Amino acid sequence: GMVHARVVRPPVYKARLTGLPEEEVEQLEGVLKIVRDGSFLAVIAEEEYQAIRAWRLMQAKCKWETENLEPAEEDLFDHMREHAEPPETIEEAQGMDKAWESAAIIYEATYKRPYHIHGSTGPSCAVAKWANERLEVWSPTQGVYPLRRTLSDMLSMDEGHIHVRGVPGSGCYGHNGADDVSAEAALLARAFPERP
Repeated sequence: GMVHARVVRPPVYKARLTGLPEEEVEQLEGVLKIVRDGSFLAVIAEEEYQAIRAWRLMQAKCKWETENLEPAEEDLFDHMREHAEPPETIEEAQGMDKAWESAAIIYEATYKRPYHIHGSTGPSCAVAKWANERLEVWSPTQGVYPLRRTLSDMLSMDEGHIHVRGVPGSGCYGHNGADDVSAEAALLARAFPERP
């Protein structure tokens, strides 16, 4: 009885959804529901590929109000330097001043590289089911109890009515989307109860 969903991501941070081809999407085979909460947008369908087809249509035809992000990528390095905390001396090395003064040549250089994110090594997925005012979530989270607390806050519901099951998922360097997709699955399960 499981249904499938896809979340439509905005083109940039802080984008606001202003237009949605709702009737066109609802006419697609298998589409069960469009879920919109402010600029959070997703589609739920009977089959995975039906959800993907609806998602593609929404990606192509949704209208977003965007603003320029600051700083621009090419100004990021200078922005970080301008807003960095001043250096802090933890322990003064003995005799360093004399070593610098006696050096024959001192080289100084600045090296830059594009910003890289510590991100997921694969896509994240979660399953959620809302039934009888209770929520069950299957998540690749690294912390089932912190996720349960977050879902409780997000949904304004008692933690005792939320059960999070840890399941294997994709690895990551830094942040992966495990908790993000778990929250999205929970929102979608609440909007379309009784089926995972």
